[in-house]
Amino acid sequence: SGSKRLPSACAWRTPRRSRFSWAATFSPWATSHLRRSASGSTPASRRSSTAHSATTPVQSSTSEARCLRRNSDNCCQCCQYQISNFKRNNMRDAERDAIEMAARRARLLEAGFRLMAKRTIEAVKLQEIADEAKVGIATLFRYFKTKPDLVIEIGTNIWKRYYAEVEKAYAARSGASMDAAAELEFFLDSIIELYRSHKDVLRFNRNFDTYVQHERCTAEQMRPYNAAVTVFAKKFHTVVSKARKDGTIDLRVSEPKLFVNLLYIMLSVAGKYAEGLVYPPDGEHDMTDELVMLKRMIMDSLVGREVSTKSPNGR
Repeated sequence: SGSKRLPSACAWRTPRRSRFSWAATFSPWATSHLRRSASGSTPASRRSSTAHSATTPVQSSTSEARCLRRNSDNCCQCCQYQISNFKRNNMRDAERDAIEMAARRARLLEAGFRLMAKRTIEAVKLQEIADEAKVGIATLFRYFKTKPDLVIEIGTNIWKRYYAEVEKAYAARSGASMDAAAELEFFLDSIIELYRSHKDVLRFNRNFDTYVQHERCTAEQMRPYNAAVTVFAKKFHTVVSKARKDGTIDLRVSEPKLFVNLLYIMLSVAGKYAEGLVYPPDGEHDMTDELVMLKRMIMDSLVGREVSTKSPNGR
């Protein structure tokens, strides 16, 4: 019909890409050298037997005259310098992006923790967390596909931080040289210190188990959190191993039951106090003394000796 054939819509949307398009970031003379280096060809105007000596550049009126000293890779030294600069800048950009992404992720985790500790996990919406972290909701979903993923990572991080504090205090008090009874008392004191210094952790943890069960989180999703909590069971196993040798703790109860019961009793009571669900008659909201009393009752039932009635801060 003589009419011209129009390109398809795909052709309009997808421009033809040159294999050297990445080299456009360099100057024009560097781009031309990269093309010749890749193809192995040389312009006819420079095919002289003396034009390309290993040490003498070709005399030219253009800026390319500065860049004709060839190396073993058939590319001029200036091009190699430009390439190395390009790669170095890309590495710096990648490092900077990684730092910014890590900071943004930490900001989202901290914002979620603050809101969920203040209210409840179920009551906080993802949009509120994004607003608190000063990012868009799309950015939040770029880091966490679902709300349970965010909640589990928050829980994992807070227990990792708490365990690091416990280990630091354990080393400061030479825990390895303690007998079993003293080490058990130390770990009960660490829960009291958690109540004194980190009530927000206890408030966040108050309905964590209920939430993940309601959301039917898989074992794979819970793996990082379980790994963060299991380290406490390993530390308790050290206490039991010492007790079998020195006999300072009554081990008529099995190790798993003893660990779960002690942890559940102390954390549950400390959590209730942190939430403010139990108030003493005098109106004093600091329940440290009551937790110390609970610790003393536990120790008296397991150890046949007098234990400290002071709180971790010496009260």
